[in-house]
Amino acid sequence: MKFFIKALNNFLTALTPFLFYSLGGYFVIEGRITLGALVAVLAAHKDFSAPLKELFNYYQTLEDTRIRYQEIMAFLNKSIQPLGHAQPDNTAPQEAGQFERSKQRYPALSLVGQGAIATS
Repeated sequence: MKFFIKALNNFLTALTPFLFYSLGGYFVIEGRITLGALVAVLAAHKDFSAPLKELFNYYQTLEDTRIRYQEIMAFLNKSIQPLGHAQPDNTAPQEAGQFERSKQRYPALSLVGQGAIATS
Protein backbone atom coordinates (compact mmCIF):
# COMPACT_ATOMS: atom_id res chain seq x y z
CA MET A 1 0.00 0.00 0.00
CA LYS A 2 2.89 2.32 0.84
CA PHE A 3 4.42 1.97 -2.61
CA PHE A 4 1.02 2.34 -4.26
CA ILE A 5 0.53 5.69 -2.55
CA LYS A 6 4.01 6.82 -3.58
CA ALA A 7 3.39 5.77 -7.18
CA LEU A 8 0.01 7.50 -7.23
CA ASN A 9 1.55 10.68 -5.84
CA ASN A 10 4.32 10.67 -8.46
CA PHE A 11 1.86 9.87 -11.25
CA LEU A 12 -0.54 12.68 -10.32
CA THR A 13 2.32 15.12 -9.86
CA ALA A 14 3.55 14.42 -13.39
CA LEU A 15 0.18 13.91 -15.12
CA THR A 16 -1.67 17.02 -14.02
CA PRO A 17 0.70 19.67 -15.46
CA PHE A 18 0.94 17.62 -18.64
CA LEU A 19 -2.85 17.69 -19.00
CA PHE A 20 -3.01 21.40 -18.22
CA TYR A 21 -0.41 22.24 -20.85
CA SER A 22 -1.71 19.88 -23.55
CA LEU A 23 -5.46 20.37 -23.11
CA GLY A 24 -5.12 24.01 -22.08
CA GLY A 25 -2.91 24.74 -25.07
CA TYR A 26 -5.42 23.06 -27.34
CA PHE A 27 -8.31 25.07 -25.85
CA VAL A 28 -6.33 28.33 -26.20
CA ILE A 29 -5.66 27.55 -29.88
CA GLU A 30 -9.34 26.70 -30.38
CA GLY A 31 -10.33 29.92 -28.63
CA ARG A 32 -12.41 28.25 -25.90
CA ILE A 33 -10.35 29.81 -23.08
CA THR A 34 -7.92 32.70 -22.92
CA LEU A 35 -4.22 32.45 -22.23
CA GLY A 36 -4.76 34.37 -18.97
CA ALA A 37 -7.23 31.74 -17.76
CA LEU A 38 -4.72 28.99 -18.53
CA VAL A 39 -2.01 30.83 -16.59
CA ALA A 40 -4.43 31.29 -13.68
CA VAL A 41 -5.22 27.56 -13.64
CA LEU A 42 -1.50 26.70 -13.68
CA ALA A 43 -0.83 29.12 -10.79
CA ALA A 44 -3.72 27.65 -8.81
CA HIS A 45 -2.41 24.14 -9.44
CA LYS A 46 0.99 25.15 -8.07
CA ASP A 47 -0.66 26.25 -4.82
CA PHE A 48 -2.89 23.17 -4.72
CA SER A 49 -0.12 20.59 -4.94
CA ALA A 50 1.36 21.29 -1.47
CA PRO A 51 -1.81 20.37 0.51
CA LEU A 52 -2.39 17.36 -1.72
CA LYS A 53 1.17 16.20 -1.10
CA GLU A 54 0.62 16.63 2.67
CA LEU A 55 -2.53 14.51 2.40
CA PHE A 56 -0.65 11.75 0.57
CA ASN A 57 2.16 11.93 3.15
CA TYR A 58 -0.42 11.57 5.94
CA TYR A 59 -1.93 8.44 4.37
CA GLN A 60 1.53 7.06 3.70
CA THR A 61 2.50 7.55 7.36
CA LEU A 62 -0.82 6.05 8.47
CA GLU A 63 -0.28 2.90 6.42
CA ASP A 64 3.34 2.66 7.52
CA THR A 65 2.32 2.88 11.17
CA ARG A 66 -0.50 0.36 10.72
CA ILE A 67 1.85 -2.17 9.14
CA ARG A 68 4.49 -1.68 11.84
CA TYR A 69 1.84 -2.14 14.54
CA GLN A 70 0.65 -5.39 12.95
CA GLU A 71 4.21 -6.70 12.73
CA ILE A 72 4.96 -5.85 16.37
CA MET A 73 1.72 -7.46 17.55
CA ALA A 74 2.46 -10.60 15.50
CA PHE A 75 5.94 -10.78 17.03
CA LEU A 76 4.62 -10.31 20.56
CA ASN A 77 1.88 -12.92 20.06
CA LYS A 78 4.51 -15.44 18.94
CA SER A 79 6.82 -14.73 21.87
CA ILE A 80 4.17 -14.94 24.63
CA GLN A 81 3.81 -18.44 26.10
CA PRO A 82 0.32 -19.95 26.04
CA LEU A 83 -1.34 -20.27 29.45
CA GLY A 84 -1.39 -24.08 29.39
CA HIS A 85 2.41 -24.32 29.31
CA ALA A 86 3.15 -22.19 32.38
CA GLN A 87 5.55 -23.68 34.92
CA PRO A 88 4.72 -23.54 38.65
CA ASP A 89 6.78 -21.08 40.63
CA ASN A 90 8.30 -22.84 43.65
CA THR A 91 10.54 -19.96 44.72
CA ALA A 92 7.91 -17.90 46.58
CA PRO A 93 7.80 -19.98 49.83
CA GLN A 94 11.58 -20.09 50.00
CA GLU A 95 11.84 -16.32 49.58
CA ALA A 96 9.17 -15.78 52.24
CA GLY A 97 11.11 -18.06 54.59
CA GLN A 98 14.28 -16.08 53.95
CA PHE A 99 12.45 -12.87 54.81
CA GLU A 100 11.12 -14.36 58.03
CA ARG A 101 14.62 -15.50 59.03
CA SER A 102 16.05 -12.05 58.29
CA LYS A 103 13.36 -10.48 60.50
CA GLN A 104 14.54 -12.66 63.37
CA ARG A 105 18.18 -11.64 62.83
CA TYR A 106 17.39 -7.96 62.25
CA PRO A 107 14.33 -6.88 64.26
CA ALA A 108 14.34 -3.44 62.60
CA LEU A 109 13.05 -5.11 59.39
CA SER A 110 9.79 -5.95 61.10
CA LEU A 111 7.08 -3.72 59.65
CA VAL A 112 4.41 -4.37 62.26
CA GLY A 113 3.29 -1.21 64.08
CA GLN A 114 5.73 1.11 62.27
CA GLY A 115 3.21 3.10 60.21
CA ALA A 116 3.68 4.25 56.64
CA ILE A 117 6.88 3.56 54.73
CA ALA A 118 8.23 6.15 52.31
CA THR A 119 10.11 4.93 49.25
CA SER A 120 12.02 6.85 46.67
